[in-house]
Amino acid sequence: MLFLSKLIPVFFYPLGFALLLILLSGALLCMRQTRQALWCLLLSGLTLFLFSTEIVAFTLAKSLERQYLPPLIADIKGDAIVSLGGAGRPKRFPRDQAEFNEAGERLFHSIRLYKAGVAPWVIATGGGIDFILPGQVEADDMRAVMVEFGLPDSVLLLEGKARNTYENALYTKALLAEKGIGLNVVLVTSGMHMPRSVAIFKKAGFLVVPAPTDYLIEDKSYNWYSCLPRAENLCLSTQAIKEWIGILAYKMLGRL
Repeated sequence: MLFLSKLIPVFFYPLGFALLLILLSGALLCMRQTRQALWCLLLSGLTLFLFSTEIVAFTLAKSLERQYLPPLIADIKGDAIVSLGGAGRPKRFPRDQAEFNEAGERLFHSIRLYKAGVAPWVIATGGGIDFILPGQVEADDMRAVMVEFGLPDSVLLLEGKARNTYENALYTKALLAEKGIGLNVVLVTSGMHMPRSVAIFKKAGFLVVPAPTDYLIEDKSYNWYSCLPRAENLCLSTQAIKEWIGILAYKMLGRL
C-alpha cells in the first residue's frame, strides 16, 4: 500500500503525465494513428509548458499556503510543539552529518516557539521509507540538529516510525498518551503542507494550533517573465499537486 501511494501519484504530476502522453503517442504512431499521436505530443508539451510557468505554479502553491498564515507567537499556547519531518538528508557520503533542505525551517521554527514559551515539550516525528532510504530514522537527525541549535534535549521527544503524515498523527498521539501529555498541540510544518496536516491531526483527535513556516510564495505582480517556463516552477507545481492529491486520497480513505 505504501509503495503504491508513492508510485501512483507520479503519473498525475506534470512530468509523469507528459511522459505517459509521449509513450502513448509512440504507441499510436506504431498503429499508424498519426493524428492522435500528434495530439498527444502537443498535449504533453502544453502540460510541461503551463506547469513550468510562474503564474500557474504560484497559483497552485498559494491555494495551499494562504489557507494558514503565521499566528502571533505571543497568542499561541499548547501542551506540545509537534515538528513534522520530511526535510532530511541523511548522514551518508559525502555528507559528514545530517543535513536538511529548505523545509528544515520547520526545525528552527519549533526551537523558536519553544524558546518563546509556547509549549513545554517538542515532538520530532519522522521515520524512514526502506525502499527510498534504507535505515533512515529522520527523528534522530532532527534531534541532532535541534539540540545543536539550542533546544534542551530534556524537552525533546522522538517519534521515529512514521512514514507519512497520517502516521505522524497516529504515532504522535500514542507517544503523547504514553507520556501523559495532552492533545492540544502546536503543529509546525511547511505552509504548503499545513492544510493536509491540520485536517489529518484533527481527524486523529488533536486540538491543533497551526504554526506554519517555510513559505515558498510571496505576493508579487506578474509580468512577461512570469510566462516563461522554468524548472523550479515545474517543481513547485508538482509539490502543490502532490498536496492536493494527498488531500483527495485521504478524504477517500476517511482519514480527513
